[in-house]
Formats: sequence, structure tokens, C-alpha cells
Amino acid sequence: MPTWNQSLATGHPTIDEQHKELFARADALIEAMMQGRAADEMEELVVFLGEYCQKHFGMEERLMAAGGYPASLQHGLAHREFERRYREIEKALTERGAVAQVVLQTKDLIRGWLVGHIGTVDVKLAEYLRSARAA
Repeated sequence: MPTWNQSLATGHPTIDEQHKELFARADALIEAMMQGRAADEMEELVVFLGEYCQKHFGMEERLMAAGGYPASLQHGLAHREFERRYREIEKALTERGAVAQVVLQTKDLIRGWLVGHIGTVDVKLAEYLRSARAA
């Protein structure tokens, strides 16, 4: 699975910095998994993800609203899907603890879902915002 790299850059400084932080957290979780201490990292990462959902998605949605982004509904629905999956992980962590399945679900959510989301949906948003500024 890819870690943060320049191919994931949207060109929007704030969005990119927040994405880099998210991938850094995922990298730390994977490192912890390889060292057999993923349980130690999970609670902190899940708290971070909850805050990330609110802060980052809220920021993107404000940018979309302010810029009149035509695909804002679909983009927001993608955020709601991430939040739904996050809540499933949060519930599983509470009920079962940081078992391997929960750790892997978390890694897949961050690195799998987000790579696709950033590479398609967020890139389109950043392109629209740049073109709207240039017009």
C-alpha cells in the first residue's frame, strides 16, 4: 500500500498538509503492527480519525460551498461513507479491542479508501478551486 507521495498531492496546500498527517498516522500504525504493538497505537489513531473527520471534511466542505463546487453533494456523500466506516471501526475497537481484524480495517480505511478518494475526488476539487481562482 502506498504511503504519502507526490502523486497524492492535490496542489491545495491545506488539503495536502492534512492528508500528509493522516498518512503519517497510518505509517505509524503499520510500523507498530510490524513491531507487535499495534494495540498501543490504536486508541490514539481512532481518536485522531474522529477529529480528522470533523476538521478536514468540514474544511473541504466549506471550500466547496464557498466556491460553488458543482460536485459538492457527491463529495460530501463520500465523506459520509468514510465517517460510517470510521464509526464501525470505533465500535469494533470498543467491543473487541485492538484485535488484528480491527487494526487491519483501520489501515485499509486510511490507506485504501483515502488513496482512491484523494486521487480522484479531492484532486478534482483542488483543480476546480484553482480554476475558479484563475477565472
